[in-house]
Amino acid sequence: MVELQRKQQTEDLGIKLSVVKALSKLDSFLTGEKYNELHRKYKDIFLSQTSDVCKQVMDAINNGDYERVALEMLALESANEIGGSFLKQAKRELRDSVDQLLNKTKDDVIRGESIEIEGIKSVVDNL
Repeated sequence: MVELQRKQQTEDLGIKLSVVKALSKLDSFLTGEKYNELHRKYKDIFLSQTSDVCKQVMDAINNGDYERVALEMLALESANEIGGSFLKQAKRELRDSVDQLLNKTKDDVIRGESIEIEGIKSVVDNL
């Protein structure tokens, strides 16, 4: 799990956390480090990494990099229950961004009679 944390492989870390959570039921039979302690330690790291992914999604949305948005949202989607809330937030932001883009494109088309070539390129780029 340390290696996954270092490489920031959020999806794999989330899967391993689920396994560790299930194994924590056996803690009463163990001596030394318990699975519950391990789960708690890496859950905080996982939450931090998931939060970073969410920030990257927001940054990509603001920059109009929708390909990167899709990739990062896949990572959030695979992040179990913790990533779920971040995914909902990212979907709201994406929906707002697409709505703004759609409205801007509609406005550009409506003002079409006075649009210069650059304005037409903007409309085409938005499509």
